Amino acid sequence: MRTFRGAQDETLQTLPARDTTLNLFPKDFASTYRLAETLTLPELNAYIKTKIERGADDTQLYLSEKYERYSYPFAIVVLTLIGVILSARKSRAGVGGQIALGFVLAFVFIIFVMLSRNLAQVGSLAPLIAAWVPSMVFTVIGLALYRFVPK
Repeated sequence: MRTFRGAQDETLQTLPARDTTLNLFPKDFASTYRLAETLTLPELNAYIKTKIERGADDTQLYLSEKYERYSYPFAIVVLTLIGVILSARKSRAGVGGQIALGFVLAFVFIIFVMLSRNLAQVGSLAPLIAAWVPSMVFTVIGLALYRFVPK
């Protein structure tokens, strides 16, 4: 063990051998780009557990993916109900405006999901909240459309 005290002062001390076994494997150095999307839910849970046990700080991406897998089915139901509400509205101008409004709402939802995912990845928002906020906001929008859109 070398100890430096200033630019020229150095001491050398010999210590007995130490075991430096690390819990690392060659597969740990492989690329993990978009890995979370390819794992099944049990594999994802095991991967998150391994990352936490190793003390990694980059679990936000994987936790976000896990929670989004639970929130997307709910979001599909909410967006379908919004589509039904918009299509049930009677209009003499035709269905073009209704279709356009449906597309705009779908694009706004996608942008909102991407924004909340990015906020979860940088740590500004908890992954659980980030996964459910878009669905909850669009649930409120759907309820407002149901209440105020003429039938």
